[in-house]
Amino acid sequence: MSIIIFPLPLIILQLLTLFICIALEAIVLQQKLRLTRKQSIEFSISINLLSTIALWFVFFAFQTLAPESQKLHLISIILFNNLYNLDRWSTIYPVLTLIAIMMFALVIFVEFKALQMFQTLLQIFSEQNASNQNESMPLINRINMAILQSDSEALATVFQANILSYLVIIILIVLVNVYGA
Repeated sequence: MSIIIFPLPLIILQLLTLFICIALEAIVLQQKLRLTRKQSIEFSISINLLSTIALWFVFFAFQTLAPESQKLHLISIILFNNLYNLDRWSTIYPVLTLIAIMMFALVIFVEFKALQMFQTLLQIFSEQNASNQNESMPLINRINMAILQSDSEALATVFQANILSYLVIIILIVLVNVYGA
């Protein structure tokens, strides 16, 4: 029996899923929001890294708050893809489904707000390059407005991009688990 201390398979899978998400979401952002290829790739990289960091932060925060009996289960499932000593399969599937839905909602929220903030910053910098006058609203006020506003087109785009990338990732994970690669 080998003991895995460093979760190298998880790191490789995380990098692979990030590359897939970045590529697919950049395509959707470019088509739906009429961005340039460079802007869509930059936005996609930024929002995906930000949402990944947010998910890992939530995981480790939850890990510190979880009951002692659940910590080992949580670590073995997430870090090592191993269902450790589960006696009741019927109770873990609804919990995992609920966690996956909450993670997806968190990713949508973080990516949507980050996209709005990045679009506002791009607009501010393009306006400053066009005219060097600074008669408009201060930068912090514009960022606050971007965070508080809601753009249904951007939200729908982020949702569609994430549905597409998560579908591809789920297919990839199922194939990896079925074929044991």
